[in-house]
Amino acid sequence: MGLPLSARPRIMLPGPFPRSRVNLALLTSSLAPYPLGGAERQASETARRLAARGHQVTVFARRMLESQPHDSHSDGVRWVQCDASTLPVWSFFSHRRSFQKVWATERQNDYEVVLAYELVINGVLGLNAVRDGMPLVSWVRSEADVRLSRSRKYR
Repeated sequence: MGLPLSARPRIMLPGPFPRSRVNLALLTSSLAPYPLGGAERQASETARRLAARGHQVTVFARRMLESQPHDSHSDGVRWVQCDASTLPVWSFFSHRRSFQKVWATERQNDYEVVLAYELVINGVLGLNAVRDGMPLVSWVRSEADVRLSRSRKYR
């Protein structure tokens, strides 16, 4: 059963830690009002919560509707949307080209970490950050994202 709580050793951390502000970039597939899945919802919510804690957050996504602005600010987050075709296969390639043009101007913002929601699409886009010397963290939704030969079955 283990030791009772009162008998367990306590871990003492030095503190208080200085609160530092981190400059983050998040990559996700789409933003509201376009249909959202779990990864997109989590990216939006994570961005808002990090901004509420004082971090500088920029979210990059595909611009699926012409009525959506390319660059906007809300909830303390900067939302950057890159053009993409609505054709299923061409969508990724047009988004990639558009993202690379936007990233060419954005890399000067010295993002301290880039978080890519989904390995296959946004992880590939995140390689631009790796080339620029920025750390990339890719959120893997399931084992199917890693096993590319089986991924179509789960999409």
